[in-house]
Amino acid sequence: TTASAEPDASVADSFDIQNTGVAGLNYSMSNAYVGYETPPVVAESNDFESGLVYANSGTISWAVTAGLTVNCARVGGSSATGILTSGTFDGTSASELYLDFDHEYTIRSASNIKVEYYNGSAWSEVYASIAAASGHVRVALPVLASNMQLRFTGVMYRQQGLSSYWSIDNVVVSQDATPYTWLTFDSPTTGIVAGGGSNTIDLTYDATGLLEGNYEANITVDSDDPDEPSEVIAVTFTVGGSVVNPPENPATTTVTASEANLSWDAVAGATIYYIYRSTDPYSGFVQIGTSATPDYQDTDVSTGNKYFYYITADNAK
Repeated sequence: TTASAEPDASVADSFDIQNTGVAGLNYSMSNAYVGYETPPVVAESNDFESGLVYANSGTISWAVTAGLTVNCARVGGSSATGILTSGTFDGTSASELYLDFDHEYTIRSASNIKVEYYNGSAWSEVYASIAAASGHVRVALPVLASNMQLRFTGVMYRQQGLSSYWSIDNVVVSQDATPYTWLTFDSPTTGIVAGGGSNTIDLTYDATGLLEGNYEANITVDSDDPDEPSEVIAVTFTVGGSVVNPPENPATTTVTASEANLSWDAVAGATIYYIYRSTDPYSGFVQIGTSATPDYQDTDVSTGNKYFYYITADNAK
């Protein structure tokens, strides 16, 4: 049996157990996931209780302070950038890795934050925000290497005498050790099929928390059939596969002496948009921000200049 669903969606399926004999057929069912790695792998962690450890750079420094749990790393200030970079760690002993961290971000003016990781050849952004944020963040690190790193960058601004602050804590890079639960029985796992009858077994495939890709399981049906006392049903579950298209109809909705308000059509499946700008229509484009919604306010423009923009759409994949 096979099924497919978009990330974080679920889909129903079923199969029949048939009895062509005269007597009742007693059965029981169980499920085993294929290819799951049970040992957890922690490649990197830092709760900042022993100090900063990570390297400071930029125009303003991070510092360890009492915060989210016992201690946390915090950066704050005005018109300054704080960069916190981990040491290298080896992620090749895991089949997949996730970055977890807790944070609290207070925004002023055009402040923004982002998290990147070094995948062995280049830095890749995995989280960003231009709005106040707090709580727990989990993101996948899809490319594993022997010399991986993390980098937290906060661009801080002051507004009406108040500075921006970003606190992070409980940074952990690990393989998820939680057993898979994407396949569930919606029918009893034991029963009797009457002679000449059929029982329908209902299933649910749940893609919540799963990365895009193929997942496999085996359903074993044991019975008192003297010829076939055990049958294995192979299950394949495909998560995702949809294409995120480029944004359409980008336009400036409002232009003043100091800002340009951009908008575009929402893209199905997109979870983040990247905004690029240049003063040349053919080259020199630099990313100036991100947005979770199909609009963006560029507040760093000035009268007398021409600005050209392009926007890309992306998702977790």
